Amino acid sequence: MFGGFFNVVDGLVALFKPSYFVGQPVFGDLWIWAVLWTGFGFLQMATGGVFLTSNSYDPGAEVRMQPERSGVTGP
Repeated sequence: MFGGFFNVVDGLVALFKPSYFVGQPVFGDLWIWAVLWTGFGFLQMATGGVFLTSNSYDPGAEVRMQPERSGVTGP
């Protein structure tokens, strides 16, 4: 969650004070990267919050292994 918070801060700084950063992005404009980085940071914080607040993992966020059936062999 801390990494997501710092990514949001970096994205907002790039969006509202672009002179803080030196040089130009390799491709695209800085505001595009700022919006993407801010969104990515919010996604990181939301994911961290879900994992910290839930007692059991959501089946969508968990990979379950099927028990091996006896007598069945792979290709």
